[in-house]
Amino acid sequence: MRAIHLLTTTMLVGASALAPLPAQAATPVSEVDFVTVARGTGRSLGNAGVFERAWRSFTLSRQADGDHLAIRYTKRYDSKPYETRLFEFSPDGDCMTVGDAGVALDVWPSYRCLGVDGMDVLLFR
Repeated sequence: MRAIHLLTTTMLVGASALAPLPAQAATPVSEVDFVTVARGTGRSLGNAGVFERAWRSFTLSRQADGDHLAIRYTKRYDSKPYETRLFEFSPDGDCMTVGDAGVALDVWPSYRCLGVDGMDVLLFR
């Protein structure tokens, strides 16, 4: 009887150790239509966002007006202490379009477009 009691206690301790603490609770993930960019840049932008951990995953659809990106991400409200380079755009306005969409959807709290060698580089915090 005593051995069974100890085994039960061990199982309960083990089970409680696996349960997440309130601070460890999963952060909600949102899935939204993000932005439409110039044809041919959507897949590269999507992969860059996953690589830089701006979003978890993306889906791409080709439309008449360009590549449409939908993303799965965790909303961020705090700025990083450093900037992260996301992507280089041709100077056609896509940098500001993507940056503004990211701020509006809380993908990142702030961004800037920096002109480098005739390209617009999107940096976010």
